Amino acid sequence: MGFIDSFSDAVNKVLDKAASPETKEAVDRVTEAIGEKVNSFIDGISGFAPDFANAPSHAKPLRVRFQELYFFDENGKDYKVKASFSLSGDFVESKTNAGEIDAIYLYVPDCNDMFVPFESNEARPYFMIAPDIDEVYCSVKEYLECGKVNSAIWLQPSDHPNMLFRAKFEYYGDYMVMYGYQRRDGSPGGMCLVYKKAIDGSVLCGKLLTQLEEAAESYREEKLDI
Repeated sequence: MGFIDSFSDAVNKVLDKAASPETKEAVDRVTEAIGEKVNSFIDGISGFAPDFANAPSHAKPLRVRFQELYFFDENGKDYKVKASFSLSGDFVESKTNAGEIDAIYLYVPDCNDMFVPFESNEARPYFMIAPDIDEVYCSVKEYLECGKVNSAIWLQPSDHPNMLFRAKFEYYGDYMVMYGYQRRDGSPGGMCLVYKKAIDGSVLCGKLLTQLEEAAESYREEKLDI
């Protein structure tokens, strides 16, 4: 018998002796609501519960990550850009079939591998460069036009020279905090951290947001000759 069942059973035994039917019904509703909250929390953390127990509270050293981007200039000639940023070694490179995501890194602090599959680790927090997802593309466009993003939970202008703003969104049942920016050709760019709502406001969440901050602060783009 789980905690919620034991709690409910004990309350019902007391109510059977003294309470009216209306009181019993009200308590049943409260018990059900508590059960839903507890189960939601358990579901939210079950995919990466080992991180809470075993992962060190300090982050692994920063690693410089690179991307090669290709754009066209005003004359239709293509050119290459090297994008770089520093991200904690707690994040390990992964891959997804989503075409709108340029790069993705899973939070696996207890792993020393160079690559981990995304499909078997989807419950873990992850970092992504995703210029073409709606939350990035549309929010950067909207911010440039009117200085706000209506779909954001909150939004703050960024102090980092290469970033426009920082914002928080609902994202497929999770939370996403992103830095929006313009890439070399002026198109929208987004540096995003996605995590379960169950850890929002926790020590782990604070650690992850600090790592996102480090990546945003260090982001650079350099035009290369082809």
